[in-house]
Amino acid sequence: KSAPGDDDAVDYSGGLGALRGSGGFGRTFAEEAERAFKTVKARSSIASLQTAGRRLRDKSRFEVHVWGTLGGADREHTAMRVAECASLLADAERCLASGFGGKGGKNGVEAALKPLGRISDLMNGDDAACALGPIHLLRVRVLDAMQRAAVTAGDFESARDAAYAALPAYRLAYPPNHPPLGLHLALIAKIEAHLVDLEAAVQFAREAISSLNVSHGRNSDVVRMMETLLGESEAELRYNEYNRKGGNEDAETGEGYLEAYE
Repeated sequence: KSAPGDDDAVDYSGGLGALRGSGGFGRTFAEEAERAFKTVKARSSIASLQTAGRRLRDKSRFEVHVWGTLGGADREHTAMRVAECASLLADAERCLASGFGGKGGKNGVEAALKPLGRISDLMNGDDAACALGPIHLLRVRVLDAMQRAAVTAGDFESARDAAYAALPAYRLAYPPNHPPLGLHLALIAKIEAHLVDLEAAVQFAREAISSLNVSHGRNSDVVRMMETLLGESEAELRYNEYNRKGGNEDAETGEGYLEAYE
């Protein structure tokens, strides 16, 4: 929005409200659907979204984050542009929601890609409208939708890209032990473990556990899941280190893994 006290206040959130604590912002645990289904469109859409915040080299352009003055930009046109993005995001989220948990997952992702691709273009701005900054709520929610679409499509590398791109906004918006931040860290840990980037999985699992112990409790399901993931990732790292030192002559039988684990 415009700065407090501005008589000509314009809502630049697209009706989504302020960044902190807004509804749906922390929704991160997407269901893992068909891994075999790949889509080039999902990857390319995320790639374009990732670079969107880096295209602001022209000093005649502006970024809109949560609120702020906009200099010489066309404020009303920018507000209309953001509202259109918000409407497209709602369409994409409905498509994704209709696909989760059933056979419509693939169709839901395909239907969501068109509005998500359109949003990624609109958010970059033009001569008349501001570009939305990398921490603008709308861009973060689009990244969240991209991440869920990529997980459903089985494209975990793109899901990781989207989750990492949204992380700075989560860290800025929430204190260390706030549930949405802890859940987002846990999501990244899960994706990294799936992609066998074990050091990253351990790093994010530890941070997630530290946060979720406070917000969800030590005996919560999500903390137990993260503890299991952490233990398995650390064990596999020890096993890999054992192999690097040449101590595993029984790699095919798995005996070296057990010794490293113990």
